[in-house]
Amino acid sequence: MPSRHLLAATVLLALCAAIPACGGTSSSAPPDATADEGPDTAEDVSELKSAKVTLRIPLLDEDGKLLSKHNAALSAAGLGTFPDVVEIEGGTNAALAKNATKKWEEASALVDKAYEKLHLSIEMRSYGEPYSYQTKDPKTTICYRGNPMLVVSLVGNLADAVFSDQLGVHGWRYRQTKQLDENLTPEDEATFPTIWKTWRGKGAAVLVVTHSSDDGSEMNVGIVSKCAP
Repeated sequence: MPSRHLLAATVLLALCAAIPACGGTSSSAPPDATADEGPDTAEDVSELKSAKVTLRIPLLDEDGKLLSKHNAALSAAGLGTFPDVVEIEGGTNAALAKNATKKWEEASALVDKAYEKLHLSIEMRSYGEPYSYQTKDPKTTICYRGNPMLVVSLVGNLADAVFSDQLGVHGWRYRQTKQLDENLTPEDEATFPTIWKTWRGKGAAVLVVTHSSDDGSEMNVGIVSKCAP
C-alpha cells in the first residue's frame, strides 16, 4: 500500500488542480465567503471569554466526498464505519491536546484496515489547509464552536496530521480583529487576496490565509464558519 505521506501529497496536488486559490496569490474568495458573515449575537460575545474551542472537520476522500460512502461495505465486513465529521477540542488548557486527534487517528486506522482486509483503497484527505475541508454542505464543512479567537491556534496545533506539517499562516481575521505573521510588512499585506481587504467583520466566521509550500508564496483563503446549533 502506498505510504500515507505519498497519498497526502497526491491529494494536495489534486486539490491544487481543482481549487484556484492553491499555488499562488488568490485574488478572489469562495463564492459564499461573505454570505457566511451573520449578525452579532449575545452568544458570540460570551464565547470570547471561553478557554475552549472545538473544530468540526469532515472526513473526505481526495474527490471531496465523505468517507462514510464506504460504510455499507465496511460494516458488512465487521470493520466499523466512518463518521461524517470528527470534532477536535483545544484551547488554553494544554491537557486538552493530549487526545485531540484520537478520532482522526481512528479514521486513518480504518483506512488501513479497509485496504488490508478488503483491498479497498481509500485516500483520506489529510495534511491539508483549512480550505481543504470546506464543503458546500453546512453540516459537513469545517466549522468551530467556542472561542473564535482560539481557532487559528488550534489549526496550528493540528499540523502534521489534519493539516500540513508545512502549514503557515499569513494572517487571520475575526470581526475587527486582525493578526498578521510577524515577519510581514504593510507592503506584503497589500498583496493579500481581495476578501482580506474587503472583510466586513460583521459575523461569526474566521478568515484565515495560509500556505504549505516550501517557499510559502501562495495565499490560500479559508473560511472557518461557526457551527450551526
